[in-house]
Amino acid sequence: MQDHLAKSRSLCRSFLRAASYLPDNFARAYIHKHIVLRFRDSLDKQQSRANKNPWRSTGLHITTTELSINRAIAKGQKKLNVLIRAAQGGRQCLSKVLMIVHGRIGRRKRELIKQLLEDDSDEIPGDTTALEAMLNEDRDGKFHLEGLLARPKLNSFLCSQHLNQEKDVRGTIKTTTPKIPEENIWGRTLPLKRVESIKRCWWASTLKNILPPLPRDEFERLKGLSNGKIPLAAIPPKRSPAKPLYKCNDKKDELQFIQMLRAPLRKIDELQINSIECTSQGLKMKHDTSVAQSQSQDWREKKIRCPRSMRRLYGKIWSLTSTISEDVNTGKWIVEWGHGSSKFMSGQVIRPHPRDAELFQGLEKFYVTSLTNRKKVRPSSHIAAPPSLC
Repeated sequence: MQDHLAKSRSLCRSFLRAASYLPDNFARAYIHKHIVLRFRDSLDKQQSRANKNPWRSTGLHITTTELSINRAIAKGQKKLNVLIRAAQGGRQCLSKVLMIVHGRIGRRKRELIKQLLEDDSDEIPGDTTALEAMLNEDRDGKFHLEGLLARPKLNSFLCSQHLNQEKDVRGTIKTTTPKIPEENIWGRTLPLKRVESIKRCWWASTLKNILPPLPRDEFERLKGLSNGKIPLAAIPPKRSPAKPLYKCNDKKDELQFIQMLRAPLRKIDELQINSIECTSQGLKMKHDTSVAQSQSQDWREKKIRCPRSMRRLYGKIWSLTSTISEDVNTGKWIVEWGHGSSKFMSGQVIRPHPRDAELFQGLEKFYVTSLTNRKKVRPSSHIAAPPSLC
């Protein structure tokens, strides 16, 4: 058990260390809070289970607990690798982290959806008897979709996302209301159970694909980062690795040679083989290539190397976010959606400038009529004579 505690403690520290190198101040704060909350929740669940069932940690059930802990640690290690690649500038991993931070996927998305589904103050009845009747209706356990769609805030947001959603996103809202046929395949009226199941399936898919609105300040921050009005945050510098007081790399090199001999060829990097130097005293490692080796490990993944690509990434996240506000005069809900940082990503048609069109003026006289454009003339022998009118 002590081994598992040491592994989980080391994993938590690695998560916090990787989160401190993210190139975004808001993302660093949220991911740090999220990591601490997840580890504390798992610790509380484990303690509550141990208090309820003391026999789980003894006897035959110890193997199942060890397997579950090992699976959780392996899953956490995979998530840690994603966070490390995001801190190193991996575009796909950093995009996933920003989607989690701004509530497009994950835990914060569920929290924002819960805020969107909260009852408005106008819908709560002021009469005590009416309030008791509404609570008694909810106790029946029936699914009242009509009451949810009747809320103007939710209904206006669903219609707005249906009209302004991105086409390249996998999950989209296809319809704003469930399509319920009047009759089944036998020409009979649809049963009430079937109607309720159709509503439940539509509501489940809608909750899965909905992109809840963000607060106004966070929406404006994404807008400024994508447009360049807000300067990008400086990437925190990495700490230099610890240097030994005395140079004793002989044993370290020998252990590295043994590991290379035991490892299969597909896992050995070419730089590791090239770093071996044959001297009169034996084989030695060239320690100058350690930096180049660490930089060439993730060469397959696209990395963000300039501020422009970082603004494009912010524009992609901003195009999936929105903010909602109520008009004081009309009482209607107004939804505002973001768009990409470039004109092409925002949906605007890019037209050539007249200054660029001057480069191609006067090229018509150099055109050569191709064989396909020439008029084909058939020989007179193959042309049939028209029928005589006589």
